[in-house]
Amino acid sequence: MARQSLYIRADVKGFDELIAKFQGVPLYANAWRRELTAVKDEFLTGVRRRAPHRFGGIDSAFLDKMDSRPMPEWAYVSNDATASDGFRYGWALDASKKTEYHYASGPRKGRKTLGWFTDSFAATRKRLQQALDTVAQELLDKWQQ
Repeated sequence: MARQSLYIRADVKGFDELIAKFQGVPLYANAWRRELTAVKDEFLTGVRRRAPHRFGGIDSAFLDKMDSRPMPEWAYVSNDATASDGFRYGWALDASKKTEYHYASGPRKGRKTLGWFTDSFAATRKRLQQALDTVAQELLDKWQQ
């Protein structure tokens, strides 16, 4: 049985055109790679903080990866925590509305785990916009030199 992961996708309007224009130009690619790496790392840190740690396999089931091309088009963080019987408990804790799972301890004790992974992206969305703005400003500064 193939393992399925929790994941989130963000589509940026005009990104395909941006990639096409900047492909193969290290000046642009380096700035974008640096910022996309920072966004990915910040999301991973944030989602790890929100993870229901009582379920030990969740901590070790995180995976992060980024496109290896010079101008990366994607980065992702996933969690495929699965019990030996195939029960996808990372997903269940995040998405199940049928069974209401709760944090057993820590600062969120008693609160629902619903959205522990997917809701973590809200803060990252703002950081993604900041990353795009940073890269755009760097490019403008270089063009004006």
